[in-house]
Amino acid sequence: MSQTIKRICLFKKHVAFFLLTVVIIFIQESCASRVEGCLDIAAANFDFSADRSCEDCCTYPMLSISLSQKWSDRNFSTADILKDMNGLPYKINDLKYFLSSWYWLDSDLHRYTVDSAEIACSGGFLSYTPDIILVDSRQFQYSLGTIRLSPVIDSIDLRLGLLTDLDCIDGTSTGIPSVFSINSPLWDKQTASRASLRLVLQLDTAIQIFDTLYIHTLQNIGFRYDLDFETGRSTTINMTVDYDKWFSNVDVHEPNSFQSSIESGVKDSFYKSP
Repeated sequence: MSQTIKRICLFKKHVAFFLLTVVIIFIQESCASRVEGCLDIAAANFDFSADRSCEDCCTYPMLSISLSQKWSDRNFSTADILKDMNGLPYKINDLKYFLSSWYWLDSDLHRYTVDSAEIACSGGFLSYTPDIILVDSRQFQYSLGTIRLSPVIDSIDLRLGLLTDLDCIDGTSTGIPSVFSINSPLWDKQTASRASLRLVLQLDTAIQIFDTLYIHTLQNIGFRYDLDFETGRSTTINMTVDYDKWFSNVDVHEPNSFQSSIESGVKDSFYKSP
């Protein structure tokens, strides 16, 4: 073999070795520089600088409710002395109720909800939206669940009470949300079922005697609410409920009038807070 050919072969070997070294260094540098993070733009912890997806590390923004509870133009209080339809005084010493099945609509009537979950139900599993809040007249902030879509909405719909599909949930089971437990304040022992609303009333303000009413009903509620959700950002819905509308037709001598009055007044009692 001539010296020229040997030089060419040696040169090719050097070139091949050099190129292989460059490729190895490039691969090593590429692997070392890759950043792992959440790549879901809908997540609260979306990492713009990441180029490799992490496993189960994404967290999603929360949808919350700020509920202002009114009696006409003033704040509602369980210390207030109220008047029934005949002008007789009474007091609401405690008021608790379920709001559930929330969804919101855009201008094209597309429906959006919080993320679904599963719960044990009659030996199987039930998919539902865990957006059930137990409203207390002394509490104003509530969480509905996580969201992944960011629509521009025009209205909100919800229900007073619980869907009958949820009746299959065993209230004695461990690990279930407290709203389903038999220890919930809305568990009606007399009917062994979950009530929609519980009232503790003092129907005669002159004597310290209290009546507890469990009301079983399911009422649809809807109202206008314009809101532009921000992608990856937690959102609070600011809303007001006017209890004066709930109790405008009650008669302290007719306890059943409380349910009928609530059912007729609840529909128009919720609105977007000013």
